[in-house]
Amino acid sequence: MMTTRFSFPAHWAVVFSVLACSAGKNDEGSADGPLAWSVMDAGPFAVGHRLLETRYDDPARSTVTLPVDVWYPTDDTDGEPAVYFNIVEDEYAFSGASLAASVYDAGHPVLIFSHGSNLYGGSSSYLMRHFASHGWIVAAPTHVGNTMTEFGDGECESDIASCRSLEVWYQRPQNTMAALDALAEGADFAGLAHTDDVVIAGFSYGGYDNWARAGAVIERSTIEAACEAGAFDGGCIERGIDALAMDFSDDRIRAVIPIAGAHEFPFGETGREDLTVPVMQMSGTEDHDNPQWVWDNSSGTQLHWVSIENGCHQMFSLGGCPDIEAEEGFDMIEAYTFAFARHHLLGDEGEETMGLLDGTLQPWSTVSVERR
Repeated sequence: MMTTRFSFPAHWAVVFSVLACSAGKNDEGSADGPLAWSVMDAGPFAVGHRLLETRYDDPARSTVTLPVDVWYPTDDTDGEPAVYFNIVEDEYAFSGASLAASVYDAGHPVLIFSHGSNLYGGSSSYLMRHFASHGWIVAAPTHVGNTMTEFGDGECESDIASCRSLEVWYQRPQNTMAALDALAEGADFAGLAHTDDVVIAGFSYGGYDNWARAGAVIERSTIEAACEAGAFDGGCIERGIDALAMDFSDDRIRAVIPIAGAHEFPFGETGREDLTVPVMQMSGTEDHDNPQWVWDNSSGTQLHWVSIENGCHQMFSLGGCPDIEAEEGFDMIEAYTFAFARHHLLGDEGEETMGLLDGTLQPWSTVSVERR
């Protein structure tokens, strides 16, 4: 079996020597409880991993079988390495490890993550481990039909579809919340993961899922025009158009974090306006997306914009840019995403968290923050 090992932040080297059970004795809001742990450092827990499988019927009446990677806190101090997509080995997550007791009053907080196009559920595992080390449970579906072994066959010139099939567009938001349902209903985590209030994040194409689930509007006329232009690989059927035009918003979502995923389609100039869910978009100045366009065309939505100078697209997933080492980039992304998630889901208003979010705390001079 071919394996690939991830680069790993240096501050994680101490994690496995700390017993998480001692942290579990602290009250959530106490001076040494989980909301006092630095958002910029790994938490005291080691990380476990399991692969679940769930099925659902999509709006166009197809049954989708979905692999879901899950990361969670564990008191175990060693174990077999996790394996993602059957080929990628991660020695810093223990396969099948025991689940540690929650240090949060309502149970384990939950992050749902959506991977980028032609990747897989575990492709941003550095971020999953950071959340899990702080006692969270993270679930990431592998978007069947849009993985690293599945590419469109068409020769699309339009940015509207990018040679993806129509079903990929409407299934991805469904997959994101099907992963949450798998946590809520499956035997492994039911009653332990707090699934009524969650944060979702996504890299690249996964950012589209985030905006859709936050309530961004997809105009049916835009979809129909794309279909008429032959922009979708495999063509269109009426049920598929209906499925993509549906309301994807979900009242369990408390915040969304689209990462390197700024693009106008399919929400147009007004589809992101006046959303009730707070959003934090992360971007790099050397990326190919257009976060300024999104900022200018999302009025009325509570939006943070974290921009990283010299950040390229893959910095946010597998890591590595010409001017930013992978470890440094991961540290930045972990700090800001976790601060945003902890603030909006758990009410964290600590000095470090709020300083990162309002830009008064600047651990990295290359990071700028705008908010409204």
